[in-house]
Amino acid sequence: HKKIGVDIEKIDHKILKLFTKFMNDHEIAEAEINNPHHLHYYWGAKESVFKLHSIGNLDFKKNIYISPYPSFEKENTCAKLLMGDVIQEIRIFQTQIDNYMFVCAIE
Repeated sequence: HKKIGVDIEKIDHKILKLFTKFMNDHEIAEAEINNPHHLHYYWGAKESVFKLHSIGNLDFKKNIYISPYPSFEKENTCAKLLMGDVIQEIRIFQTQIDNYMFVCAIE
């Protein structure tokens, strides 16, 4: 059985003020930080990875790295969960449904 984590968020411009709290410098450099869709992708992917593992004390900036926003709507990406010397790659699927960002992390 594969484990999954899912996050669904309403796309809101408020995220433009919050992204520095959950995105690391590398992700910020790769992202379109003025685009709430992109920022909700990063937030949803990190939330999905967190829900997938339920590990306490995960730092969204230090322990979870998200690949850049996909070039195509149906393109899948990956996340890296960094725990000490262990790096685990996790598949990320995302899509926008109306004004909601749906993100799923699959182990």
